[in-house]
Amino acid sequence: MNLPQLAQYSEGLGKMLRNGIELRRALHVAGQCMVAGPNRRFAERLSASLQAGEDLPFDEFSRTMPPFYLTILDCGLLTGRVPQALTSAAHYVRQVLPVRHTLRRCGRYALLAYLICIVTTVVFGGRPSLVALVVLATLSVLPRCFETLAFQRDVLLARMPFVGTWTQQVALLEFFSCMEVCYDSTLRVPDMFRASIRAVGNRFLRRDLLRAKAAVEQGCSFADALGKVSFIPGGMIADVAANEVCGKLELSFEGFARELRKLIEAKMEPIKALVTAYVISYGILIPLMIVVPVFVDFDADLILLYFLSLMAYLWFFSMRMGIGNYLRKANDVNCWWEGLRDIRDTQ
Repeated sequence: MNLPQLAQYSEGLGKMLRNGIELRRALHVAGQCMVAGPNRRFAERLSASLQAGEDLPFDEFSRTMPPFYLTILDCGLLTGRVPQALTSAAHYVRQVLPVRHTLRRCGRYALLAYLICIVTTVVFGGRPSLVALVVLATLSVLPRCFETLAFQRDVLLARMPFVGTWTQQVALLEFFSCMEVCYDSTLRVPDMFRASIRAVGNRFLRRDLLRAKAAVEQGCSFADALGKVSFIPGGMIADVAANEVCGKLELSFEGFARELRKLIEAKMEPIKALVTAYVISYGILIPLMIVVPVFVDFDADLILLYFLSLMAYLWFFSMRMGIGNYLRKANDVNCWWEGLRDIRDTQ
């Protein structure tokens, strides 16, 4: 899947539909940029479904298309707000997906590096190295095969320093972007929550958001329902409570989605730095640190110290560069909800 093509297609199609261009012509013009195979098939199927007024068969694309993209597009089709859904999807594809796809590709490359090292170690000897490599390779594979381990991995990602905050903010962006599309439509409130929660990729945070849906089904207000979710900032809940009384909830959802996009774009700089350090360390330096003593007749402790020093310098340099870029971009971010009092503290 070609992410730049998908983002350009979504943004162009949404822009043309918003400006009143006839559907058939808009689909034809936007589809000209979809050259990659999966993108082309998706554009053709979407064109046929929209022109025929049919539901998009999401199961056909669940393996090739991003889940958030399919979910927010489904919300747009359900509410008749396809242009708005496509614009939000384009922002997400440009901001968040490149990092996630890079991490997935790097995980595959790291696994390939471990497998090559395992074969090399078996051929040339070195049992302790073989054990370490097998353990690392197993830890890379297991979360892909077992849902329980994948859930625990998502718990770890949601609770790590800095990365956990970014993961929670991405989940909030996914949730509020869909709520922005679904709110004030023909959907029932529980259906709005159900559709928006489906867009959240992190399993642990998605389960936490289900508390809000359960509260809404019991008759709670939006603010009270969101107050059941542990990772939603109290300032956001206070803002929702005020706009809910005024009948202007759409202002909260639009504002949260807009500022979260800016914040996540600023935080992409240190995240990219972390990804670079992770790729080089996990996929290159650690396998070399284990395999080199098998071939080089040198003090193993000195080799270990050399590689650890190299990794420490790599992480320090990457973070220094990433934080500097983040501070430059964060000047335009206005996270006003962080300065508001948490209404949960008064209950």
